[in-house]
Parts: sequence; C-alpha cells; structure tokens
Amino acid sequence: VKASGNYGSDIRVSIDARAEGYPTVLYLDPKEKRYIEEFSVSNFIGIKDDTYVTPDSPTILRSATNDMLMDLAASDAFGMKVERRPVDVAELGTFNEVAGCGTAVVMMGVKSITHRDTVHQYESIERVEALYNHYRAIQFGEEEDPFGWGTACPPLADVAAA
Repeated sequence: VKASGNYGSDIRVSIDARAEGYPTVLYLDPKEKRYIEEFSVSNFIGIKDDTYVTPDSPTILRSATNDMLMDLAASDAFGMKVERRPVDVAELGTFNEVAGCGTAVVMMGVKSITHRDTVHQYESIERVEALYNHYRAIQFGEEEDPFGWGTACPPLADVAAA
C-alpha cells in the first residue's frame, strides 16, 4: 500500500541532493549498500541491449506502471527479455539506457547517474521513449490494448439515466 508517509524519509535527502545539483536520489539496499533499490519517488529501469532490467527487493514499493511496462517490453511489439532481479550498482556502467518509472511520470529517461566519483552517462533514450510512447498510446486509446489494462466507460448520459 502506498501512502504519503512512504516518502517522508526522502525529504531531507532530496533537499540535500538538489542543493548539490542532483534532481533525484537513487537508493541502494540498506544492508550492503550494493544493490539498486529505486529512485526517490520512482522505480529504476535499466535497458541493456534487448533486456529490460528492474530491481527485485522486498523494500521497493511495487509499481503497477512498471508491471505494465514490463508486459509491454516483453510483448511482440518490443520483444525484449525482462528481468526483475537484484541489480548491483556496479552494473550502472553496462546499461545503454536508464529511466525512472511511476504513476506520475510513467517513464522518464535519465541522462547520468553519479555514484561516488564515477559519472555514468546515458546518451540514448530510444527504447525508453518508444516504450513510453506506446504505453501512452494504449492509455489514450490510440493503440490496441492487448493486455486488457483499460476499461471502456459508458457515456455519462447512459450512466445518469440509469
């Protein structure tokens, strides 16, 4: 269950990060500080060749948006392999693209991640953008919904008359 209190512990860290010029924070697991958890208010996605990778951790808030994007990535439209697994921070340099995803942003490409003294640059958001555009097209009825995500609502006049 998501609640506004889930994000309370992120406020101070996010303020400090912004003061240093970073728009968001990427959290690592609290025990080993080695495995990627999530961005401050969105799930982490890494694209490595034809593989969609997202962390698997009991402390991450499950995202319906990420679940849907994984379905879309694995579909015939994209044909990607999908992996929900522990993601070592050492892998940051191996991703072609990185994004955050969640209800508010759907998907947002990341240009770089700074971890200690290393800046990992991501030049492309081609796959991220394609997934985002296809997701939004399904959401707005511009593309077929092969997943059954949406429900057609009857016209207001029909509901009011009932």
